[in-house]
Amino acid sequence: MIFLLTAVEILAGEVAIIAHPSVKTDSLDKKQLYNVYRGEVRSWKDGAKIKVLDLSEKGETRESFYDYLGVRPSRMNSLWMKQLLTGEGNPPDKAETQQDMVKKVMATPGSIGYVDKELADKGVKLLLLIDKKKDKDKDSD
Repeated sequence: MIFLLTAVEILAGEVAIIAHPSVKTDSLDKKQLYNVYRGEVRSWKDGAKIKVLDLSEKGETRESFYDYLGVRPSRMNSLWMKQLLTGEGNPPDKAETQQDMVKKVMATPGSIGYVDKELADKGVKLLLLIDKKKDKDKDSD
């Protein structure tokens, strides 16, 4: 029983960065992920357009994602609005829930998003795992 509880805690403690299966990239590092979400990188290495998706629901997964990037969601929204107003880009499409995020990533070639690891379906490509607990521990050191 203790083993099962520990396994659930481990799974719940990771955020999966997911992409459409057609994406040719197999992994991303923190800086690459930040640049994609910031809108500085707009296409994958093979030239395919990146379609960034963001969670609209507030929660631990969204918070952990932005903590990992080292930026507050409000700051990222400001960057996206500036790009929109200057004609340099558009803010990410929103997914209402994590389940909605998985569906949108599966249905949208070139897309990228994030969900709890246990929701990363076989129909999406896993690019990166973020350990929520590990990053929070770093902040408290």
